[in-house]
Amino acid sequence: MATTSTRRGRAREITVFACAICAGVHAGLVPSHLHESGRLAGAFAVAAALAALPAIAPSRWADSRWPAGAASALFAGLIGAYALSRTAGLAPLGAERESLDLLGATTEGVEAIGLMAALWLLTDPNSSARRLLAERPIRGG
Repeated sequence: MATTSTRRGRAREITVFACAICAGVHAGLVPSHLHESGRLAGAFAVAAALAALPAIAPSRWADSRWPAGAASALFAGLIGAYALSRTAGLAPLGAERESLDLLGATTEGVEAIGLMAALWLLTDPNSSARRLLAERPIRGG
């Protein structure tokens, strides 16, 4: 049976891998969406940059929860934006409703796996924040 630190390490690796894929896919979509809308291409560029942050910070993960929190928020937002783009469109970004596509659906699957891994990291009962509270309980006055 894997230890908690091994499971945490695997969850971090899954989250980092999902962030890297997400960053690459979104960066690759920028040029093809320039003709549709500059705002939409800009949104893809921002998504790529934001996804790259947790992907390039794994050495900081042992002492910080921000990469998992940032990845969770990003993945949830991107999954929601994809669903909205396929059901109603993204009018503020100048994008009409689009049909499902293999690349998008696959990317959303990767993001969903990354979201689950990142959320697990945030809720892990053995996280450093929970250990600190257990070591130094808050005492009433």
